[in-house]
This record gives sequence, structure tokens and C-alpha cells, in this order.
Amino acid sequence: MPTKGIVIYGVGGVGTAVTRLCAARGWPVVAAVNRPGPKLGARLGTLAGVSLPRDVIVTHSLDTALAGSEADLAVVSTGDRLQDQMPVYEECLRRNLNVVSSGYESGYPSAVSEAAARHLDALARAHGVTFTGTGFQDLYRVGMLCYLVGACAAVERVHHFSLVDIGRHGPAAYEVAGVGLEAEAFARRFRQVESSPISPYRVFLQHAVEAAGWRIAEITSDVYPVFPDSDFERPDALGDFSPGRAIGAGYTTHIRTGTGTEVEARNELRLLAAGEEEAFEWTIDGSPNVAMRLTRLDSALATATQIVNRIPDVLAAAPGLVTLDCLPPMRPPWR
Repeated sequence: MPTKGIVIYGVGGVGTAVTRLCAARGWPVVAAVNRPGPKLGARLGTLAGVSLPRDVIVTHSLDTALAGSEADLAVVSTGDRLQDQMPVYEECLRRNLNVVSSGYESGYPSAVSEAAARHLDALARAHGVTFTGTGFQDLYRVGMLCYLVGACAAVERVHHFSLVDIGRHGPAAYEVAGVGLEAEAFARRFRQVESSPISPYRVFLQHAVEAAGWRIAEITSDVYPVFPDSDFERPDALGDFSPGRAIGAGYTTHIRTGTGTEVEARNELRLLAAGEEEAFEWTIDGSPNVAMRLTRLDSALATATQIVNRIPDVLAAAPGLVTLDCLPPMRPPWR
């Protein structure tokens, strides 16, 4: 058993999926915290659809949740923005809890704010614990590029593409990708968002490129709405979408490294039509040329799985902010 006890901080889709995986492995989930709402006072096992050895009640307070419980790790899935989530991270670290966060900005905080990254590192070190952001970016978005370019003698250009079904993450996630917005509303939303916080795919790509050993000379990114060619209907999409309403967002990112290598990405986060499937592609132009494509993915399950599989590595890591490229390759859960 790698942990004394796990706190589920945020009992939405990610938190409940992590609860199920931990229960299947016999890892002790001892507390649950959530924002005010109808889930407060509920049994975590009931929300997750699993039997827990301990009757964990969802509360709004970490102090209340941990009363009489021993825990050494918190799985935080309350949001993506580093600035917004900092109070939660600080609260957990000051309670001497190692933190594994699903927030995309937590995976590579220095891409968002060097000051915030230094603060998290210092706070975690002061309390003898580790802070790591992981989830879907672990293998597919960061690790895979490192492995592929590691097999090359020279690299001239890298192209990355991904297609992720926002529908798998539930209607609450639609806002992230602008689902349902018309063109003008989409432009307003993302002009505001992109003027300060950076897109998830820019964070992922910067992390992957720097983890592969490149220095970034220039980085640019953009976001655009994805509209259906005809009326779009999906049973889990909460309604029909006409061609004038976005089914999600596409992101482009371009990086020029200090050695002159060009790295470009096109990533779509949207509702998928019948017959489409989630996919990841990496293409390397170099010596030798390399290409890899992953399909048959389930982004929601993969996020939870990679969070849970990282728990032993996070607990074994030295105190401080530890990014994924500093951890060993993920290994199977039966290790």
C-alpha cells in the first residue's frame, strides 16, 4: 500500500473516477472535500458507485474532512487555472499533504507564472511534500515526444495533432471549449481568456519541448471555433447544434527552438460525430523520420488512470514542485 490515506478534493467526474480506481487497488480513501452544493453531506462511495471500507462523507472543509483521519496525499480536481486554484494547493501543502492535481496549468506551472512555480516549490519543500500536476498530459502529451526524439540523430521539424472528445468529460466541461457559442460570442470569450491565461495545449507543448531538452526561442498560439458542416446531434450533447454553433475549439501552437527546430501543433477539443474517435499523433521529420498515432482512447478514463498510476511516484519523489519529466516512466498498477 503506497499511501497512508488519500483525500479526494473535488468530487466531480475526475474525483469519483479516481475514487473507483483507488478502491479497486485497495488504497485507502479517507476524506472528501467539495465546494458548497448538493454533494455536501453525501457519501463518496455512493457518488462514485463503489463500496469503500470507510464511510467517507463529503464536506466543504479540509479540517473537517481530516478530523480523526490520517492522510498523506490529496488528489485535487477543482479547476485548471493556477491562480484560481492556488488557495486549495496552499491549504493542502500546509497540511503536509502531497498533491496530485489534474489542473492543466499545474502540470507545468512555470509556463504560466515563474513566481507561482517558485512559490509552490518553496511551500512544498518547507512542508516536506511533493506537488505534481498530471493526467492526460503525462504520457501522450509530454512523455511520448521525449521518447520519439530520443530515437533520432537529428530533428528538423515536429508536428503534433490531437482530437479529444469534450463530451466524455460531461456538460460542465463544455465551457472550456466554447461549446454552443456562436462566432461572435466565441471570439469575445477567447479574446478575454487568451489575453492572459495561456491555452492548455500551449502549456502541454512547451512542457514537452523543454522536457525534450530544447530551449524555446519563440512561441505563439491561437484558438478558433469548430463548427459542424450540418446539423449536429449527439445524445449526450444536451441538444442539437446548428452549423452556426460551435461544437468545440481548435488550438494551434508554434514553437521555434534555439537550434532552429520548428514544432507545431493542432489540437481539437470538441464534440465528436458518429464514427470519429479520439486520437494523438506525433510526426518527426529528421534522421530517422518517425511517426506515431494512438487511437481507441478514452480521455476521461485515461486522465484518472494516469493520476492514480502516478501516486507511488509522487510519494517517492523528493519534496518540492516535481514536473512529469522529472518522474520515472509510468509503470503498471500491479507493480
